[in-house]
Amino acid sequence: FGELKDRIARARQKASLALNASLMELYWQLGMDMVKKERRAGWGTGFIDRLSRDLSREFPDMRGFSRRNLYAIRQWYLFYAVDSAIVPQAVAQIPWGHNRPIVSEENGA
Repeated sequence: FGELKDRIARARQKASLALNASLMELYWQLGMDMVKKERRAGWGTGFIDRLSRDLSREFPDMRGFSRRNLYAIRQWYLFYAVDSAIVPQAVAQIPWGHNRPIVSEENGA
């Protein structure tokens, strides 16, 4: 049974890593889209607040679309976008829960 348990544990870890990479890719695209649309809309338009409400309503079973998290995604994207040629793949290996403190610490938050 030990070998079977090891195989199951490896499969779970592999699935978890794939899910994390997919989530980081989604957050990267979301951050990029928010920055682009925000620049067009201009500050003070309530863009992120509206986006948070709309995404939360559209996907009620998903977490991560709070105003606070969308600002964190935006900050994270801007932090890493300096060298965007290599970043999405490399950053996708780091879970979101670890990415947030890295960006917050670097920005003095």
